[in-house]
Amino acid sequence: MSAAGEIWANMLHNVYAALVEKHGFSMNARRNPNGSEGNVVFLHLFMDALATQPCSPTCKCNDNVFPFVD
Repeated sequence: MSAAGEIWANMLHNVYAALVEKHGFSMNARRNPNGSEGNVVFLHLFMDALATQPCSPTCKCNDNVFPFVD
């Protein structure tokens, strides 16, 4: 894994952990994706961010993804 990949993985983990800490954790997120728990919110944000990515993203364009998702 490259240094940039490690940075992104760490950032995503920190966002996930903060959302779960603040909004809780849903054990049935797969059966009920409409919840407001932290892990459900994170998955929605992550999937929305993926849809805005170009086919071959760079670190520069990745910086602009998450602010527009929420």
